[in-house]
Amino acid sequence: MFWLLFVWSFNVRSAEKSDLTQPSEVVAWPSKGLLLYVVAHLDVTTFRNSIGPRREPGKSSLHEYGFNVIHANELNADLINTSINWRMHFEMIKTTDSYLLICFDDQAINGGTYHTRNLIKVTPSGHANLLLGIIDKQLNIECPYLGE
Repeated sequence: MFWLLFVWSFNVRSAEKSDLTQPSEVVAWPSKGLLLYVVAHLDVTTFRNSIGPRREPGKSSLHEYGFNVIHANELNADLINTSINWRMHFEMIKTTDSYLLICFDDQAINGGTYHTRNLIKVTPSGHANLLLGIIDKQLNIECPYLGE
């Protein structure tokens, strides 16, 4: 009985998730301030990052987790959460009509050693203005660490 309940629960969650991952063919990305739009609408619960261990129901944006933009232009954005001394950096790599490729830097600046950098593929979710982030290792695009 437990196994059947688990399988049903897993399938329901998978179906819900797959509904979110169907991007439209062509997206009307903002012509200015695209990276600021991304950091404002990116659902950070859709890809692996340091927020994972402290996720809270109903929260999905960087702002809801205490991150504020300290610097941004068309290609780069830096966000800081001063209460936990954490930094997130976004670097626009590629823009297409249906998705964006962004290097995402996730770093502890509180004396800890946590620091990762991944390529995320950003697509619309189909729900409100939320954007999905997908870490896709098959894209074969490296994100060099800053300063390299």
